[in-house]
Amino acid sequence: MSLTTGTGPLFLAAEIEAYQPPNGSDAAPGEAHGVLPQGVLSLTSPIVADTATVRASDVGYVTRETDAGGLQVYPPILISGVELDRAMDLSPNGQGAAAGWGSLRLANERDALTALALTRNADGRPVRLRIGRKVALSANGAFLDWRDPPLADTLPVLSGIAAGWSVDEAELRLALRDPTYWIERPADGATYGGTGALDGNAALAGKRKPRLRGGSAANPVREISPQLVDPVAGIYQISDAPGAVVALYERGLAGGITLNAIVADITGAAPPAATYNVESSARGLFMRLGSFPPAGVITVNAWGAFPDSTAPSVAATVALELLEQDLAVPSGLINTASFAKLAAAAPWAAGVFLNTDEPLDGVAVVGQLLRSSAGRLVPSRAGQLTAVSLAPVPAGALPAASFTAAEIVACTPRPLSPPLSPPPFRMRVGWGRSFTTQTSALAPTLTGARIQELAQTWRVAAASSTAVSNAWRRPSDPPLVETSLTNSTHAAALAMLLRDLWCVAGERRLYDVAVPLPLALARDLGDVVSMTFPGPLASGAVGRIVGEQIRTLDDLATFQVLI
Repeated sequence: MSLTTGTGPLFLAAEIEAYQPPNGSDAAPGEAHGVLPQGVLSLTSPIVADTATVRASDVGYVTRETDAGGLQVYPPILISGVELDRAMDLSPNGQGAAAGWGSLRLANERDALTALALTRNADGRPVRLRIGRKVALSANGAFLDWRDPPLADTLPVLSGIAAGWSVDEAELRLALRDPTYWIERPADGATYGGTGALDGNAALAGKRKPRLRGGSAANPVREISPQLVDPVAGIYQISDAPGAVVALYERGLAGGITLNAIVADITGAAPPAATYNVESSARGLFMRLGSFPPAGVITVNAWGAFPDSTAPSVAATVALELLEQDLAVPSGLINTASFAKLAAAAPWAAGVFLNTDEPLDGVAVVGQLLRSSAGRLVPSRAGQLTAVSLAPVPAGALPAASFTAAEIVACTPRPLSPPLSPPPFRMRVGWGRSFTTQTSALAPTLTGARIQELAQTWRVAAASSTAVSNAWRRPSDPPLVETSLTNSTHAAALAMLLRDLWCVAGERRLYDVAVPLPLALARDLGDVVSMTFPGPLASGAVGRIVGEQIRTLDDLATFQVLI
């Protein structure tokens, strides 16, 4: 029976993965072979980890024997529904989607859940919530009772991550999080041990090794200050993974120090004076100067691969590899197809550099790469980190769903926040970031253009709308959109796309659209939908879902649709 056509009461069914750690120290050794006679049992309890699934429902639910997983009981111990809030960050400098998934409350009748909460934990473990509708059971045309539907007839409300639980004599409370929980903390990566040579001297002990990801020979990451790891031999580290040096500058001047050789071991023979050697290996990307110390600041333009030697240069693909390799997000929590789709739509060159003092904040770095692709990082309803386009809806695009007055319960306008209201008259995109700006102690032979270039953090591409300037007395002028782009043509393309999205004389409109919960669960953030409703939308309009609020107790969901 369909959720949208049935008449039975709705129910919720929750699954929570609970982990029991080993009952002793991870370092506790077992008995060595030969310590005890064969066949004699040890008096020490075995150290065994265990994972179990806790099931609960608000009114009770039992799957059918023919369902995947067979017969499963969801006892009626779920006290209340779930509140789910998700919304894309619409600001031009936005980096992801805000999500708050509330909590689950389970009745702790007769302390049935106390031992569970004290011996197991759910932090970082999967939580799944589904909704279904009871099916009328009848005989000879007479209603008898409500019957539970097959699992396949239920729909997912969310698939998230637990953020810890607490228990008292009345209930067990479990906080819920979306998949960005995995990447909100910095990922420190490898650090220097301070033992000398490529491990750094004592001054570097405990500091993070630099990371360079993305860029290419044609579009390198600019003006990187490599980390001096061996001040005796004159060895610098550019990244903790392979890569290549495209250009080397001394005091802002190129050509004074030239490439001598690509070597297998940078710690071997020193290069001749006024030259440098490069090592690109599993140990990282290093360079060694033949004349050390140099006359002034050393910077490089370079590109960097990932630890497995893959070397993507398209912004969305670099973001995907960061999630998988540097942030170690489990593969099941990433919608890889969505990143490939965004990379195909915006195949724009990009790269990022993280120095020893800059931790890898996953939300910020991945968010900037997706912003460089006119996209956002969104936690999907299925519990995956998803790359979603935030671009104008193409002309002639087929909507994923159509909502009319027959389905829409309420439709009200919601104001856009500054700097999107009033509409902006231009969009400026920062690209080709200089990771080392210099204004003094420069080489005396530098041109004025090069001196000016070295003083600027960003190169800028801009696109403006005279229609907005003519229609609005005080149009807004948003801050520079900071990106990871390394190519001027690609930056100009992003600036024009952002102009077409936001620099609209008639102004973009945002609507709160309330629809029955079963209809809403078939849609997700980023979907293109059409709406027809009395008032400004009487003639119909096509827009993109950019936010939602779900209240399972109300059996309603409210979409935010950008028209």
